[in-house]
Amino acid sequence: MLSIADILNEVGLDATERIKQNLVDADRIATSGTYQSVQYKVSGDLYAISLTIEANKNIVYLEKGRKPTQKGNRGSTVLFDEIVKWIDAKGIVADIDKERLAYAITNKINKEGYEGTKGLYTDVLNDDLVKSISDKIGRTVINQLANGFNSNTETSTGNI
Repeated sequence: MLSIADILNEVGLDATERIKQNLVDADRIATSGTYQSVQYKVSGDLYAISLTIEANKNIVYLEKGRKPTQKGNRGSTVLFDEIVKWIDAKGIVADIDKERLAYAITNKINKEGYEGTKGLYTDVLNDDLVKSISDKIGRTVINQLANGFNSNTETSTGNI
């Protein structure tokens, strides 16, 4: 019989594999940093146990997109640096040097934002997943209680 930790490990592994596959299917892997950051952890003890699924913050931008930068704000250099990495990872070659291309792309994103790819993680981490976990754990607890009750009943019946 599976323990609650076993159930959470199975769910965590399945969920992270599905999120990673969504990234692959949507062609949203350039440097593979976000892909590699998708992971899960089961922690706790006999009395309290939890499943944590995490990834770097870029997964939120990949799914939800990004609004234009507010007027008067040029944005941070973080976006520019990420665009340079993206250009390198994709092997993009242009008639202008890499930094000028990254600057142009960064300016366009700052002015217009960009649309995300819906469902990269929200198609996995949703109410259906919570219900599935709850159902599996509920069945396990009921089976454990029933097995404990049956073994106690057999023992006490033998003493009558």
